[in-house]
Amino acid sequence: MDGSTPSIFEFDPKQIPFQYNLLYDIRKKFDYSKTHEILCSGSVGSSKSLLGAHLAITHCLLFPKARVLLGRRTLPSLKDTLVKKCIEHLGVDIKYETNKQRGTIWFPNGSVMIPYSWADNAMKVRSEELSAAVIEELSENDNPDFYHEIRMRVGRLNHVKEKWIVSLSNPDSPSSWIYNYFKIGEKEKRNPTHHVYYSKTSDNPFLPENYIRQLEESLDPKMVRRMIYGEWLEINDEMVYYGYDRDFNFSSTSYEIKKEKSIHISFDFNIGVGKPMSSVAAQYDGNTFHFFAEKIIEGARTENIMEEWAESGVLDVPTDFIINGDSSGRRRDTRSNHSDWDIIRTFLEKYRKPDGYPIRYKIDVPLANPKIRNRHNIVNGHLHSSTGLRRVRLYHKWHVDTSKERPGIKVLDEGFRLTKLKNGASYLEDDTKYYQHCTTAAGYLICSTLESQNEKIISSIKR
Repeated sequence: MDGSTPSIFEFDPKQIPFQYNLLYDIRKKFDYSKTHEILCSGSVGSSKSLLGAHLAITHCLLFPKARVLLGRRTLPSLKDTLVKKCIEHLGVDIKYETNKQRGTIWFPNGSVMIPYSWADNAMKVRSEELSAAVIEELSENDNPDFYHEIRMRVGRLNHVKEKWIVSLSNPDSPSSWIYNYFKIGEKEKRNPTHHVYYSKTSDNPFLPENYIRQLEESLDPKMVRRMIYGEWLEINDEMVYYGYDRDFNFSSTSYEIKKEKSIHISFDFNIGVGKPMSSVAAQYDGNTFHFFAEKIIEGARTENIMEEWAESGVLDVPTDFIINGDSSGRRRDTRSNHSDWDIIRTFLEKYRKPDGYPIRYKIDVPLANPKIRNRHNIVNGHLHSSTGLRRVRLYHKWHVDTSKERPGIKVLDEGFRLTKLKNGASYLEDDTKYYQHCTTAAGYLICSTLESQNEKIISSIKR
């Protein structure tokens, strides 16, 4: 058992009010002549995942041959969050078996928890007969169709009394289908079998003392209201990167490379007129991202942009490298027989610095890119946080020790100042502008770096 997650016998829901209220209603109050649909609308760190795990496990233990679906947008994310939390919460005193490849969990009484992702074919879900479902991060899914497929399959086991779907979600935009479906803020209009339970980050007494403060320093004011205080509000301005102020975020000085820090190089892969292949380089000092170089090449092959980085001198700096960027680069490049990441890896393996030594590097790319809106919010929070911090700096030149200064950032500055959304209902960037793509590369770099940092913080949470 993970020491930060209580076992099922250690869990005390009365310590966080919304947990007790929901558990009481599911076990004592609801009339199960119909299936109940429940939204746990909670800010980050409010212990939604633990509650979801507890509900799924106790349902399986209370009702032999129960079948609970565990859902999320992608299976790897689901296994890393809800499935992992279930296994930690089971502890060592409850017998079960699990399939590590998919994450299915079986109990001796015939009950089972079955992971499904939005990436799965909906036809697979149509073959299921379910008694309940727990869905992690419902707001990740812009298309509600798969949710409704699940909804139509819950409540089909007559021998199981409880019939419910519990969806765990951070607050999102009021334009979201979730907001409409559960009638957020309109309880009087809500379907009697639809229920919303709210939680705030501050409700969880087991968070580290500095957790909320760190979030406030990382998020812009609107995102603080959404992600810490649980408000469903629109975060949309004409300019995507409204947190950027050239007077504060752009430095006229030359950036001196810190050889004790890794250099990140991040890529956004494109080809076509007005859509150049774009990449940026930065160092992260644990607080601020220092962007000091960029390579933007129209219609180039991946090898070309790597050759540009080699010629710039960045690859010769005596430090190690972390390569971030676009997860779609795993697909085979139509311009060659290899994926973009295969080409980059091969180039780095063959490259030798002036002293003859190879490059020390790792490729840190997620299985799926962050949602566009989330990426924008995270970048804006670092451009200008709710507490006034500016933790992204751009430099027009860079150097190592006393070596000559080299050209730095130009296009990324334009991108942060000028990138807009496309006209229309969908939340998409206007990618017809050449400067937009390097902002995407920078966003991938920031999100990947913070993800590993946040995992360390979350692992210290007690509940």
